[in-house]
Amino acid sequence: MVKLAQIAKENDCTHLAWNADARNTRGLRFYNRLGAEITEQHGNRCFLRWVPWTTLPPPIAIAAAQAPPRTKPSNYPEPFATQMAGRIKRPLGDLFGLSNFGVNLTHLPPQAVSALRHAHSHQDEFIYVIAGHPTLYTDAGRTELEPGMCAGFKAGSGNAHRLVNETDTEVVYLEVGDRTPGDQVTYPDDDIAAQLIEGQWRFFHKDGTAYGAYGEAAIG
Repeated sequence: MVKLAQIAKENDCTHLAWNADARNTRGLRFYNRLGAEITEQHGNRCFLRWVPWTTLPPPIAIAAAQAPPRTKPSNYPEPFATQMAGRIKRPLGDLFGLSNFGVNLTHLPPQAVSALRHAHSHQDEFIYVIAGHPTLYTDAGRTELEPGMCAGFKAGSGNAHRLVNETDTEVVYLEVGDRTPGDQVTYPDDDIAAQLIEGQWRFFHKDGTAYGAYGEAAIG
C-alpha cells in the first residue's frame, strides 16, 4: 500500500488512478490516510485518485518497515555510488515533516556497507542495531555489534566510521543525524570530500576539484 504513495510522490500525481476492492474497507481507509480519494465505484470495484504528495498531512504513525525507500540509492558520485549496492534506506523523519534531524531505517544485505568511512565536522550521528550483526569500523579499529547495541559519533571528533555486513544474514539498524548547516565530511580511505551547500551535498576530490552534480541533503 505504501508503495502506491511512493509512486504518487515520485510523479507528484494529481490523477493516479488505482483499481481497488470496495469491499476491503480497511484497505480503503489506509489509502485515504495516504491521500487517496474515491472517484468512481462500479459494483465491488472502485477507482482512487491521489492528491499531490506535497499536500498530504503527515501520518499519525506508521509501521517503519512499510515506509517508502529512498528513491535515490546513493548520493555519492561514481565510482563510489555502486559500492552502496544492496543498501536500502527508508527515511522516517521526513514522513512526519521533521527538519532538524533525519532518521533512517536502513537494511544491509550480506556484504553491503552503510557508507564510505567518514566523519562529520558539524553533524552528530547515532545508530541503533535492530537485527543482525554488523561490524563497525572506526579509527579505533573493528567492533562487532549485535541487536540492542548502539553507537554515537560526535561532530568534529574526526572519528571516521561505517558499518559493514560481513555475515550471511541481513542487518537492520536505525540511523539518526542532525542537519546543522555548514557541515563538511572527510573520508580518510577514499579520494572524496563533501560539503553541505544550501541544503545539498557537493562532492570534491581531495585536491579540491569538483565531482559534479549536487546530491540530496542526506549523506551517502
